[in-house]
Amino acid sequence: MVGTVYERSHRVVLGDVDTAGVVYFANVFRWHEQNLSEWLAQAFEPLGSILARGSALPVVACSAEFPGTIHQDDVLTLESCIAELGTSSFLFRTAMGNGPSPACVVETRHVWCERNANGGFVSKPLPGSLLAGMDHLTK
Repeated sequence: MVGTVYERSHRVVLGDVDTAGVVYFANVFRWHEQNLSEWLAQAFEPLGSILARGSALPVVACSAEFPGTIHQDDVLTLESCIAELGTSSFLFRTAMGNGPSPACVVETRHVWCERNANGGFVSKPLPGSLLAGMDHLTK
């Protein structure tokens, strides 16, 4: 990881797993998004405020790798970082596990967009105030 921006603990509950007691794959994206939202709220502004003023951070690519297994009642550390930083986008990565190696790694690439006159969105450079909170992480 380049530099941790947000970290929290998560206990895997019954609703997070399938009938085999193993995490349902889509749930890791929900946990990852919670880290993104919490980080944005602390470091920049809440996502709801970003959306309300006509900006957005849509996901243009996503992936999840499972080098390990996550079971019900596991207590995971979810550690997120900015893995790559571009002019108008960044790669948000969350490693999930309870040991030296992650059991899952989720990545989402977000592009800063602003609403145009036609009501659609167009890519724009990341705001300086958001960049200021990330710049030191990629050096």
